[in-house]
Amino acid sequence: MADETIIDLGYAEPLDPTERALGTTVERGRLIGVGLLVLVCLIALGGAALPPAPSFTQVGLITWTGGPLRDDYLPSPIAGLVLTAIDGEVLAYHHDGSPAWRSQPALPPTEEQAFYNLAEWDGSILLMRITLRRIADGVPSSASIESVALDPATGRERWRLQGAPRRIGDLVMVSGDPWEHGQSARIYRSLPGDLIWSVPPTRVNAVDPATDTLATLTDEGLFTEYQLSTGAVRRSARLRLPHVASAGQEELTMRLFPDRVSLRANQYSPEQIEQVISYDRATLQPALLSLVDQVLGLQECGPVLCASTFERVYILDKDSLTELWRARPDDFPTWTNGGLLLQSNEPRLVDERTGRILVDISGWEIVYTRPGFYEKPTFALLIRRVAQRTYVARLKPQAIDVLGAIPQGLRECQADDDVLLCKTDDGKTALWRHNPRI
Repeated sequence: MADETIIDLGYAEPLDPTERALGTTVERGRLIGVGLLVLVCLIALGGAALPPAPSFTQVGLITWTGGPLRDDYLPSPIAGLVLTAIDGEVLAYHHDGSPAWRSQPALPPTEEQAFYNLAEWDGSILLMRITLRRIADGVPSSASIESVALDPATGRERWRLQGAPRRIGDLVMVSGDPWEHGQSARIYRSLPGDLIWSVPPTRVNAVDPATDTLATLTDEGLFTEYQLSTGAVRRSARLRLPHVASAGQEELTMRLFPDRVSLRANQYSPEQIEQVISYDRATLQPALLSLVDQVLGLQECGPVLCASTFERVYILDKDSLTELWRARPDDFPTWTNGGLLLQSNEPRLVDERTGRILVDISGWEIVYTRPGFYEKPTFALLIRRVAQRTYVARLKPQAIDVLGAIPQGLRECQADDDVLLCKTDDGKTALWRHNPRI
C-alpha cells in the first residue's frame, strides 16, 4: 500500500479507537470530498477558518546526573525550576533541561530511615528531612523534622529551623516531633525569626483557626486552651484520656470541632484497636459520640467536609457535621472549583451536596500539583495515555476539554502553572508547555 499523508485540520483525535484505517480508496475519496465541501461552506460564510489546534511544546528534557532517577525520587516543578532531593542533596534544573545548581545542606547525621520533601515558601525553596524510626511491629513514625530554606537562584542556605512550618491564616505554626520529647508549638508572624510565642512540649496539640485557638494535652490529661494569636491562656481542665496500649505503643490524637473536643487513641497493631472519648467544647464535660468522633480521616473539601473510616467515606455538612451522602470505600475525594473529584477505579466529578455524577472521567489519570508538607495536592489536569501518545485535558464543570496531544507515552506527571512535567519511558524527565488557542 502506498504511503498516506494525513492532514490535521485541528480537531482533537478520537481516543477510542485512537487510529483507524481509512479503508478503501472510495472511502478516502468520500472523506476528502466532505472536507472540501466543509471548507467551501466556511468560505461562503465570510471566510471563517478552523481555530488552530491547541498543542504542547516540549521546552526541556532533563538527563539526571548519574542516570535515570529511581521511582521514589520524584522530580517536581517548583519556583520556576525542576527539583529533586536525593539523600539530602537537592538537584535543580532549568525548564530547558540545563543544570541550575546543586546543594547539600549539612544536616545532623542519622542512621534511621529518612525521606525528603520540597516546597516553595515565601520566595525560598524549603527542603524538609523527615526522619523515621520504628516504634512497634515495624510501624514507622516521624522522629524529627529539619527544615532548610534555600535561595532558588543559587541553592545557598538562607535559614533553617527544627520542625515543619504550617500556615494558619496570617500566622505560621512550627510543630515539633510528637514522639520523642512531646509535641511543641511555636507561633511566628513570619519565618525565620519573628516569633510571637511558644508552648512547651506536650503529648499532643490541635488548632482551630476559626476561633483563634491552640489547645494542648499532656500525658496526665491536662487540657489547656490558648489564644493562638497571642498565647494568652483561656482555660485549663483535666480530662480522662482514651487508652488502648502501653506507652510508646499507641497514638493519641485530638480534634477541635465547634461543639466538641474529640480524643482518639490507636494501638499500633494489625487489629486496629482504638478508643474514642468526646467532650463538650463549651463545658468540657463528657459528650455522646457522634459521626465525626468515629472517623479516622477528616479534611475540608470546599463547602463540605470529607471524612473516612476503614470501611466508608462520608461527605458531611460543614456547619452541622451531619452526613449528606456516602462515597464508595475506595474513593479519594479532592475539591475542585467545578465540584468534588473522586479518584478511584471509576474516577468522576460529582456534586458535593448530593453525589450526583457531573462528569465521568474513567480512563483518565488525574494530575496534581506538588503539595507542601502540610498541604493537600491540588487538581490540575487530566492525562490519558494511548499507545505512544498522551492526551492532556482540562476538567470543566460539565465536560472534559481536551487541550491537545503529546506524541510520547508519559507517566507520573505533575503540573505547575502552564508547565507539565512527566517521566518518559526511558527514565528521563520532560517538560511541556501548553500553547492555548489564540
